[in-house]
Amino acid sequence: MKNNCINYLFLILIFISSHLSLSGQCNRMADSLELVKLYNSLDGPNWNNYPNWLVPNKNLETWYGLRLNSDGCVSEINLSKNSLSGRMYNLNFSELTKLDLSQNYLTGDISNFYQLPKLTQLHLNNNQLEGIVPNFDHLLNLTQLFLNNNKLKGIVPNFDHLPKLTQLNLSVNELSDTIPNFNQLPNLTLLNLGGNKLSGSIPNFNNMPNLGDLILGQNELSGSIPDFYLLKLNNLWLGGNKLIGSIPNFNNMPNLKILHLDQNQLSGPIPNFDKIPNLIFLSIRYNQLTGEIPNFDKTPNLLQLILTDNKLTGSISEFNKLTNLTVLLLNNNQLTGNIPNFPNCPNLVVLEIFNNQLSGNIPNFNNIPKVITLNISSNLLTGNIPNFNNISNLENLHLSNNKLIGSIPDFVNFPNLKRLYINNNQLTGAIPNLENIPSLLILYLNNNYLSDAIPNFDSCKNLFLLFVHENNFTFKNLKTFTRKINFFEYSPQLKFYKDTNFTLQKNQDLSINLQIDSTLTDNSYKWTNNINRSWTMDPSQDTHSNTYTFKNLQTKDAGRYTVKVTNPSLRLLTLESNTISIKVCNVQQDSSELVNLYNGTSGTNWKIRTNWLQSGKPISTWHGISTTAEGCVRSINLDNNNLIGSIPALDLNTLDTLILSNNQLNGNIPEMKIPFIKYINMRNNALIGAFPAVIHDWMNLGGLDLGNNNLKGPIPPDIGDICELQELKLDSNIIEGELPEELTKLQKLQRGRVNFSNNIIDTLKEKIIFFCPFGDSILVENPSYNRFLGICNRRCSGTEWNMLKDFPWIADTIGALRCKSDSNCVHTRSEAGFVKVRGINVVYTQNVCCADDQCNDRTVETRFYDCGGKRLETAQCGKSGFCTSFGAISMEEFDRLVYDKKWQCGDTLSITTDIKNIRPKKYIFNSTSQQANCYPNPVNEILTCEIEGKLKQLTVSDLQGKECKIKSIKQNGDQLEIDFSGLPSGIYFMEIWIDSGRSYRKVIKGE
Repeated sequence: MKNNCINYLFLILIFISSHLSLSGQCNRMADSLELVKLYNSLDGPNWNNYPNWLVPNKNLETWYGLRLNSDGCVSEINLSKNSLSGRMYNLNFSELTKLDLSQNYLTGDISNFYQLPKLTQLHLNNNQLEGIVPNFDHLLNLTQLFLNNNKLKGIVPNFDHLPKLTQLNLSVNELSDTIPNFNQLPNLTLLNLGGNKLSGSIPNFNNMPNLGDLILGQNELSGSIPDFYLLKLNNLWLGGNKLIGSIPNFNNMPNLKILHLDQNQLSGPIPNFDKIPNLIFLSIRYNQLTGEIPNFDKTPNLLQLILTDNKLTGSISEFNKLTNLTVLLLNNNQLTGNIPNFPNCPNLVVLEIFNNQLSGNIPNFNNIPKVITLNISSNLLTGNIPNFNNISNLENLHLSNNKLIGSIPDFVNFPNLKRLYINNNQLTGAIPNLENIPSLLILYLNNNYLSDAIPNFDSCKNLFLLFVHENNFTFKNLKTFTRKINFFEYSPQLKFYKDTNFTLQKNQDLSINLQIDSTLTDNSYKWTNNINRSWTMDPSQDTHSNTYTFKNLQTKDAGRYTVKVTNPSLRLLTLESNTISIKVCNVQQDSSELVNLYNGTSGTNWKIRTNWLQSGKPISTWHGISTTAEGCVRSINLDNNNLIGSIPALDLNTLDTLILSNNQLNGNIPEMKIPFIKYINMRNNALIGAFPAVIHDWMNLGGLDLGNNNLKGPIPPDIGDICELQELKLDSNIIEGELPEELTKLQKLQRGRVNFSNNIIDTLKEKIIFFCPFGDSILVENPSYNRFLGICNRRCSGTEWNMLKDFPWIADTIGALRCKSDSNCVHTRSEAGFVKVRGINVVYTQNVCCADDQCNDRTVETRFYDCGGKRLETAQCGKSGFCTSFGAISMEEFDRLVYDKKWQCGDTLSITTDIKNIRPKKYIFNSTSQQANCYPNPVNEILTCEIEGKLKQLTVSDLQGKECKIKSIKQNGDQLEIDFSGLPSGIYFMEIWIDSGRSYRKVIKGE
């Protein structure tokens, strides 16, 4: 900082040099002194520009940012964007008409500037000013007031003493309370109060006939939109509030050109706006609009139409009258039907209709030659990709997340294309070299069925990102790509080779060519027998060859094989084969096994034993036996044949059917080596013991009937991995313990072919709800039967959204969803509603995280809940493909789900919850799910719940369904005391089981 004495010395010289021009009309010396004060107070030496300020012999006329009037006094100060800093103070310039100190670093409170009596324009926006906004009672001539982008608080004054004010901008501050009606400001043409914390309803501003720009967005305003009868608005921004109701037709505003109603809670259909023919910009994003989209044929001047993130339905109009339209955004709705070719919108530059339910083929878009961005991803589009020969201006093409087939076209007419997204489709064939797309920067091809060599894209000099993972590429294909690139993602790839079954005679040789990379010598192939874990590869064979030869096949070589392939130059990738099944037929061994069966089950007492053990009679003629083409046992059917005794540990490599039902067999089910068995029926015997451990190897099993025996112990969870099972009957045994939730992974089970009745099954998990469509009787006569009824009662009816006060957990779950972007997600979107999964109506929530602007690189997490609030499954789709936390939903089933969306980000839920800290009256339980009576709620330490009966089980889980451990539970008579002190604050769900049934309660844990 310069010394003030020196500053004044400079000023004296200036005053002397200009003394002759000093006028009696104003005080030039006072202005000079005030300028020195301004310079010193607001860090003048560090300004961006200050030519001639405080320089000797430099008249005021030459000082940067000043304008003088005819009397030589300061009339305008414009120091905008000049790095002024320091606290604002009350300036004193008697002739000043304009003060612009905007876009600096000023702090402190705002003065009322009573020493600027002639001020007409005040611009202090984009600083760091605080405090309340003065009423500026003394600035009677003020026409422009800009205080936006500061930290101002308090209420908005009505500025009753500023009748000449024409422009008022107080946006992006922290102003609160309601909006005044500004009745004393009839000359106002611009009013901008957006980006504050204003609440209440919007005034109709009936005394402001000249108002042309009204910006009230990004506040907390509520109520409906007024009619604005007397306004001459051409620009109306009401987005980012809590406005409700339908959209008015704005019949009284023929001059309206720009209309922003984004991010409200508006519902109902979109008006046709036939009374505002001058409309050029319409944006109604993030609302709850429904119905079909009007054709807007009365607004022919429309340039940009943005109706994204609503619930709009129906097909897309061709907009025949919107010949000037340049931007059309209809994404994130529920639109159906085909995409039109827009024959009357030749000026379209941006077309985005992604994330809808559009179907059919993609049009060639020949009628919109000016289009630069085309995004129709995340729909249900089918067919081939057109060549798009007539849209040579295209820079961004998004076709991902559809069902497109065929090969990738050459795109011969795309010289300006920079970003191409065609991932997550069903494309096949080779990747073209794309030599006609020299501007290409980003190329997404992942999650298709592409194969063959990957070109180096020699013409695409600027390509820096290439995704080819989740295709059918092998090391040979990938090695052809030798170009250095910033981001090249190639792992993982889809499984290679087809699912194959080989059946050979013992002692034969079998050579299997994996049909990949036959010319590569640096691949390493590792074979694994997933049934015979002791099997090892023949050390004499070349592990770098894609062909493996099984020499002199023996029974021990039978099994299900997988092959993993690696290559030292592409270390991030391991290729894996589909299953290769090898059966080894040994007729002599099979004959011996049948003899063991005959002898072990009193064959001489069988009802029918035709040709059994008869010399010269092939086993194919023995009663109940059928054989393969190679002569080995394919099926055994000895139903109701008086078999007595124990079943031997059969070793039949080619057996696919074993029927021993309705006999007198006893003993345990042995560890049989029947790895390719498809059907087992041992019903109505006297079998005892536990399930055999080898059951997990029977991966082809489609039917298992062990009913009406004396089997004991728990059901092995491994059965849940036998994904081909269509029938599972274990009724009328002594099975105990838990019905494993892993069984719900068996998605091919059929109604009428599932039965666990008449056992001692006493424990069920929530996921057993997926068994409810099989009927109540499947668990009758089990201790868990009432529990099963209770779980099935938690299926959703589809009407729960109409009575959310009875289901407060829905609001809590929705409240935990992500609706705002963060460092990991450029955009986010969440929704919730109902979906039917395997015949069960459940609640779903879905979070979409977009890692790029157009949501091509995205992760989708879908959670499924029963209507008691228990999470049943989580499915996630992203770069790593499809995965679930439990396996109850397959990718094929997930792709077929039809969602009934009831809520999305921006929607509200009208729910009341009871969290009063009072002691409720006693509640009597019954067998259905009821709300427990517990207090105090919210709770800090001990929660007391009224019950009738003995406590059997109590679980506490968080919002994500994870079970939480609590410190202690004490029962004193009809009261439970539950210690919540060890849990962090938040929302929990508590489930209480007593003799008479189940009860639940949402519990809020305080600090």
